[in-house]
Amino acid sequence: NWDYDNIKNDIEEAFYKVQIAWMERNQDLAKEYMSEKLYIRHKSNTGWMKVRKEKNILEKMKLLSATPIALKDQDGTSSDCLWIHIRAKSIDYTINEETNEIIEGNKYRATHFEEYWKFIKSEKRWVLDEIKQIDDINDLDFFD
Repeated sequence: NWDYDNIKNDIEEAFYKVQIAWMERNQDLAKEYMSEKLYIRHKSNTGWMKVRKEKNILEKMKLLSATPIALKDQDGTSSDCLWIHIRAKSIDYTINEETNEIIEGNKYRATHFEEYWKFIKSEKRWVLDEIKQIDDINDLDFFD
């Protein structure tokens, strides 16, 4: 189903749920909003953050825009995918849990960021399957 209002709603919900799950280092909070592949990757990454006593703090998170840039519409829905150009801003910094010392980022200044997010269709909704940094993509042919 390519109902854009529903897709937009799924993207926005996933965006905020995934951010909260990342900050809380608890991927179960966003499990229904991401593919199994991404869930496992994020669970591993945030598990290592716990081992290193690192906590990523995300405050005043705001999704500025979510622009579709590519889609694949296959027979049925199981192989459909949609790439979205995400623009957002937040206060984003990482602390050492034991000392509360800031080890990366700025506690007082919001930063803008852009990423490419790939969504795939699940039984219930569009779910996040992959996140690419803008710098990871040299050529828009990547999305073909």
